[in-house]
This record gives sequence, C-alpha cells and structure tokens, in this order.
Amino acid sequence: MPRKRRIAFTGDILHVMNRGLEGRQIFIDDTDRRVLLRILSENLVRASCLCYAWALMPNHFHLVLRPLDHPAGDCMRRINGSYARYFNKRHKRRGYLFQDRYKSLATREFTYFKELIRYVHLNPVRSGMVDNLGMLAEFEWTGHRAVLGLTETPWQASRDLLARFGNTISAARSAYLAFLADGINTEAGHGPLAAAGVNLAVKSGNDPRDERIVGDVEKVRESIMRVEREKAEHLRMMKERPSLSEIASDIATSRNLAIHALQRRGKIDGSCAIKGLFCHQARTVYGYTLGEVGAFLGITASAVAQILKRLEAKNPVNSPAETVME
Repeated sequence: MPRKRRIAFTGDILHVMNRGLEGRQIFIDDTDRRVLLRILSENLVRASCLCYAWALMPNHFHLVLRPLDHPAGDCMRRINGSYARYFNKRHKRRGYLFQDRYKSLATREFTYFKELIRYVHLNPVRSGMVDNLGMLAEFEWTGHRAVLGLTETPWQASRDLLARFGNTISAARSAYLAFLADGINTEAGHGPLAAAGVNLAVKSGNDPRDERIVGDVEKVRESIMRVEREKAEHLRMMKERPSLSEIASDIATSRNLAIHALQRRGKIDGSCAIKGLFCHQARTVYGYTLGEVGAFLGITASAVAQILKRLEAKNPVNSPAETVME
C-alpha cells in the first residue's frame, strides 16, 4: 500500500528527526558530522528553509526547520540522499542508511517552538553525552553554540530564534539560557539520566538508551490537533488576506506616493524605503512568497530577500515595520 503524501505548508515550524536503520550509527567520526553540516548548509540555503536548532547524535539527528517558499520534503530528500551516498561510499557499504522517511511534526505556534528548541538542544544532556549546560556550550554538534555566539553557523537562523526570547541580543541569550536551565532543573527524573533532570524512564526493547519522556504521546496528540486547527486558520487567512495590489495601495496612500513608484527601480521619491515596508508587510505579515512579492515589484525573489535582510540588519533581533521608515 503506497504511503500517504505528507501534508505541509510553507511557514510551518517542523521538528524533523531521522534515525539510522535498526538504530545503527550514522556518524562514525567528526568527518561524517562535518559532511552532513555542509550538506545541510547547501540545501537549506538553496531551498530558503530556516533552521533554528539542530543536534547530531550517534544514530540520529534533529532539526527545527521553517520552510519559507516550498515544503521541506524535497529539501530533506536531497539532504538524506546526499548524505547516504557519501556515507556508503566512504565506509564501503550498501543499502539503506536511514530507518524510514524522516519523521516530522509541524506547528505554527511559537509557544511550542520554544519547547522544540529546548528539546533539540538538550538532546546531548538528555542522552548523557554531556553533563550540564556548561559542557553543552563546548559541544560542537548542536546549534546551541551558535545561539550563544560562540561559533559562526551562517545557515542557522540564530537571530530569529533569539527574537522569541528578548528584545536585545544579550537579554535574549540570557532568557534562552534560563529557559534551557529551567528544562533541566524543574523536571525531576529517574534512572541513568536523572542527572540531566529529565522526567524519563519507560524502556522498550533491549536498548537501555530507548527511554521516552513521560507525557510525550499526549503532547504529540495535542500538537496534532493544534496543527489541524492552525492549518484551517491558515487556509482561511490565505483566502481573506488582501491582494498585493491592495497592500501596495494602502502603503502608497499613507506615504503620499503613487503606487507605480513602488515598481520603479532605484530610490525615486523615497520609494526604496516604501518598497522595504511593502516587502515586510507582504512577506512577513501576510505570508506571500518571495517570488510573488518579487513578481509584483518587477524584481527577483533574491532581491526581495536582500531587502528583508537589510531590514533585519537595522534591528538584528526584531525587524518591525517601523524600522523601515527610520
């Protein structure tokens, strides 16, 4: 019986997990890990897919993604395929590397987003690979170090992540660290991972590492129901949102600018700043794709991305529409 096609929306926040076949290792050494990170960098950037958090474990990896213009499926297939071909060639093996299709859970709710970040970045603590947050800051194979500014990971959306924790970089990092520490300190656990403070310990099979967080099933069930509601709301919003012409007309009228000035090249009549405001409204507020916004303005999707990137540079943590007009 053929597998059902995944239902996915651009803008969804995805928790992606992929595990080695029969629980086998998918990383033999640091060279393997670096190759996967290179593959992630190339493919996520090409697909305009934000990566907020990640963790590489011996036999699986986690990603928290947000595809902006296309569903993540094609991108993940390229990532998995490229890495499997590399791994098999280097380690002289054949056959499948991964257990199944990647697992994913989608949500548009940023409250759950914070929990996902914490869950993914604390994976090495939960598994006993590192003992505490201090050691996690020295561990190379999660996105935690990039969030703290201890390493450069250009393809990781660390600033977007921090925007959910505070209005300045320093305040956001403090709040992020406190949130991770709270996840360790408030959940009293049992068994070998009790030192990590995780509420664990339902074992299955013969693998002592196969321990599940109590309440996980219920969380997943609640999340799935929430996702269905969010997708219905997303579809309603897509039907009711103003057209690009209406957005442009409202902005142009408010700034005493002819609407066709938005579609001129250059900075005529201050249209550059107005274009920035239009791109922010159309892309961020109403969810139009970079290609749709670019087609309306007569520029490429890459040019729209550059405009939005310049806006973010004016305010590294948050990029409210007001910054466009400064």
